[in-house]
Amino acid sequence: MNYNLRSQVEKFLKKGKVVVLGVGNTLRGDDAIGVLISRALQGKVSAKVFDCGEAPENFTGAIRKEKPGVVLIIDAVDLQEKPGSIKLIEQEEIINLGLTTHNMSLGLLIGFIEKEVRSNVAVLGIQPLSTTFSEGVSREISHVKQEVENMLVSILEGKRHA
Repeated sequence: MNYNLRSQVEKFLKKGKVVVLGVGNTLRGDDAIGVLISRALQGKVSAKVFDCGEAPENFTGAIRKEKPGVVLIIDAVDLQEKPGSIKLIEQEEIINLGLTTHNMSLGLLIGFIEKEVRSNVAVLGIQPLSTTFSEGVSREISHVKQEVENMLVSILEGKRHA
């Protein structure tokens, strides 16, 4: 795991109470990565974690109820890099990216969260190898899943004890 990425994620998550949203479609190969990571984090971290599937907009009420300082969205994103690449995409960059193929644009959801919930939002984007119809993720993405899970558990549990 890239030390710089870990440092960026850690700095972002220190901004307040954390909510994590896992976004993706488990029937479209590597697009499932956000969902798989959110499922893996359940019960391992003190942050509220939502498995949003393809419709994160359905969780706006639950997010608002949590009153988070930061919302971290985990999703497969076309970063134009090699499969398994990971990037923390913060607010300034999010607006310019066509991030997702999900029902509602992540840009609209992020705008809602920033305005209505008054939270800082970032996307932990993971470059997929393939998002074609298939169950299970590629070997490259499976490896990254464990790295991201370990990183987030370490950061979020350190935050709890700080």
